[in-house]
Amino acid sequence: MNYFAHGRDALHDPYRLAGTAVPDWLNVVNRKCRMRARRVEPLLADPDPRVAAIAAGVLEHLADDGWFHETRAFAELSLAFCRQLRDLLSDLEGFRPYFLGHILVELLLDSALIEAAPQRLTEYYASIECLDPALVESTVNRMAAVPAAGLARFLPLFCRERFLWDY
Repeated sequence: MNYFAHGRDALHDPYRLAGTAVPDWLNVVNRKCRMRARRVEPLLADPDPRVAAIAAGVLEHLADDGWFHETRAFAELSLAFCRQLRDLLSDLEGFRPYFLGHILVELLLDSALIEAAPQRLTEYYASIECLDPALVESTVNRMAAVPAAGLARFLPLFCRERFLWDY
């Protein structure tokens, strides 16, 4: 859920920025819809530069996650948060401490990056607001085995709520 960390270098290109957020947006819209590089890569050559930019952004996100989630710092922080959360909240049914530890590391990373350059978060949302949500959803549907139904409706809500400011 570290939207800003993934997209902070793509603020000038709304569709590439959208691509960097797609895997996390899908966790909200349809958790069964996943991005896989082998299905995304063919769209890099799409004649519509917006589609190609979305594909490039998705691949950036996947590559970022590939190395970041393998780092020692990520593993140590996730485990430490997992242990603390398990000790505090173990009575809750369906509680998944490792998942929460993982997400907490990502949220804190975004928080630190936003705190260091808050004006860039304003740019982030301004760029997302330039998107054609229907084009983003149709592009994601071309890349995914499971449709991303509802993604186009979600994007204006994502912009309206601006919850990254709460990190």
